[in-house]
Amino acid sequence: PLAGAQAPGTHTRLEPADSGRAAAFTVTASGTNYRSATLAQQVRAQLARSAKTAAPPAAEAAPSAQLSACVLHLTGQMRPSLVDRATYQGKPAYVIAVTNWAWVVGTGCTASNPELIASVGL
Repeated sequence: PLAGAQAPGTHTRLEPADSGRAAAFTVTASGTNYRSATLAQQVRAQLARSAKTAAPPAAEAAPSAQLSACVLHLTGQMRPSLVDRATYQGKPAYVIAVTNWAWVVGTGCTASNPELIASVGL
């Protein structure tokens, strides 16, 4: 286990994902290179940017069924505040966040194998 890692789904947060719309989130591609030493600050900054933007970012897409299942597994079936396809330490990854926690996972993330790279409280 990662130092400071929190087990998936063990945080408090958000409204439940609508069972009829399990993929009720979009994936952004911010181009951010998230770093271990500044992960929490970078995620908070990205969440703040998203909150200020009325129009959706240009680089936004619906998640695949595999990614949607992975995200909802990590968030305990709660709708994420952020799913960003970016890089972490220079390698392709997804950064997933709710109001008080963020996870970095590999691009092959699934519900049964989340490929957890790092996690951090926000």
